[in-house]
Amino acid sequence: MSIHSFKKTFVHKHSSCRIASRRAASSGLSLVELMVALLLGIFLIGGILSVYTSTQQSFRSTENLARMQESARFAFEQMARDLREAGSNPCGTKAVASVVRTNLVAPTVLPWWADWDSGTLVGYEGTVVGGSVSFGTALGQRVSGTDAVSILRSRMDDSDLRTIQAHNTATNAITLDSVARYTDKDVVLACDSASAAIFEVWAVGANTIEHSASAPTNNCKSTLGWPQPANCTGTVSKQFTPGGFVTKYDPGFWYIGIGTNNRRALYRLAQKPLTVAGVNIQTTEAREMVTDVHDMQIQYLVRDKDAAVGSDLATSWINADDTVFSAANKAWTEENLKEVVAVRIALTFRSPDVVGTNGQALERRTISVINLRSRETKMKL
Repeated sequence: MSIHSFKKTFVHKHSSCRIASRRAASSGLSLVELMVALLLGIFLIGGILSVYTSTQQSFRSTENLARMQESARFAFEQMARDLREAGSNPCGTKAVASVVRTNLVAPTVLPWWADWDSGTLVGYEGTVVGGSVSFGTALGQRVSGTDAVSILRSRMDDSDLRTIQAHNTATNAITLDSVARYTDKDVVLACDSASAAIFEVWAVGANTIEHSASAPTNNCKSTLGWPQPANCTGTVSKQFTPGGFVTKYDPGFWYIGIGTNNRRALYRLAQKPLTVAGVNIQTTEAREMVTDVHDMQIQYLVRDKDAAVGSDLATSWINADDTVFSAANKAWTEENLKEVVAVRIALTFRSPDVVGTNGQALERRTISVINLRSRETKMKL
């Protein structure tokens, strides 16, 4: 074969191959091949979405559980602090008078947060009103069916504790080692080994606080003796001895109320001073402490103060509406022979997000038992 003939044959075959290749490329995928490819793609995307959804759901569940656990830790920590110190004061005395009144025109009206004689710890079942908080569906109102508890206490922190240097009953001035952090209108508790008194500070001096009953104070009397008549009549004199203490008064009422975004929350109602139209008043403020607390149930462990050693503790927990706390038994006062020594609180938390395929929020119930420090302990001799 000549070189010319070979070139001609090679060119012809090469052209045929290119034409065949172009025809194969332009023919595309068959319908079956396309459907198989689409099906495989759908399976792949579905698997990826399933893994993503499962991971996201697991992350949201973990996040909500962590949030509820942190809320439970904070809630019990704050309530335990109040409960342990119910009825406490720096001097340990049980004789506590109160001259603070919400209405000086009718001085028999004691605010719940200053009525020490009615009980420094008082429980309320789910339908019983307490702490001047009404039931309802508005912001800050209490949720029906949930328990509540009021706690009267003074602060025991060193930052608020002051030592009495002298007490001049003629000028109603108590001299302290320091008046730092103290201001007019503060409600404080002064005490020595004999008795204590709750009053509003009329004025703060260079190193003194005054307990005058002159306007604009809410003290019905300047005398701070115990016992103080309910109607604030008569004069019960009291001069606190050097070495006694003054500290800020810090009562609280814990309840479940309507919080922000219409979600239930744990509230603490606290006493606070307020000036309205130039008039000094003592009022209360509802503070939302922990959100997404759906329910609170409280029970109490009591003992018989007159019982023999070893048989003074109750064998079961009782509710606040138990006959132990009836008026006939002196209710929650120190005169009641049944004394509360521990409190068991059950809080139910709900996650803020809907988690899970059932379309429900997560719910966890946590229980804590708190012992009261101010209760006397019997000693076996």
